[in-house]
Amino acid sequence: MRRLVGPALLLVGLPLLFSCESSPAWAIQPTLRLTQGARASLRSKGDLPSELISRAELDLFPQEKWWRAFPFVEARWDVDDAQWSKVELGGEADVKPFAWCTDSCSSWYIRPLSWFSAGQAFYQRWFSPDISPSDPAHPPGKLRQLFPGNTHTEWNTRTRFDVPLPWRVRSRPLEAYALNEYIFDLNEGRGIRNEVGAGLKVPLPMTQRVDLLLGWRHVDLIHLLDVDQFEGSVQVEF
Repeated sequence: MRRLVGPALLLVGLPLLFSCESSPAWAIQPTLRLTQGARASLRSKGDLPSELISRAELDLFPQEKWWRAFPFVEARWDVDDAQWSKVELGGEADVKPFAWCTDSCSSWYIRPLSWFSAGQAFYQRWFSPDISPSDPAHPPGKLRQLFPGNTHTEWNTRTRFDVPLPWRVRSRPLEAYALNEYIFDLNEGRGIRNEVGAGLKVPLPMTQRVDLLLGWRHVDLIHLLDVDQFEGSVQVEF
């Protein structure tokens, strides 16, 4: 656990450092963001189940254009076996290094830089995906090694593009997104999963800020069979 103290202090300390330079951000009420969705595995379901996903995060600085910091909790329910498959509790920091391009860039070949963001999440994870021990290509000992049991600490590196589209709903644009997530198990000292996804974010005509997300993910389980998933969720901000 001593090896985790440094990353933990870094994760907590960076938002506090930024807040000193952007003190007015503390005067803005944090935004609570709730997400309820599902992922349906389209092949190799023995390696990764279909899941219901619930997530809550508290955006501490909602008015900041170029960075975000938020604690979060996420829980996943294995639809196939009717049991919890994962619970995560931690924090994340995201940056948009080219956010200034949104208002000041006129060149068509530079403006896409404003769509890019990168994030680092540090969290504790309980439970594991339910892995089928009957797969002849992956003996049970190998599966237990690749998918360790309860209480592991993970580091998630995410890169993402959010591309505004020309269509709008109540002055809010539709968006296309593309992302890559790499999950590293700090206890095992190795990467355990890489996910590539793309989809649409559709604002709904509600009084609250409500978005519908529909997309696809290709999940590389690293040394196991890959999985394709359809994902859909509703995201609400308060």
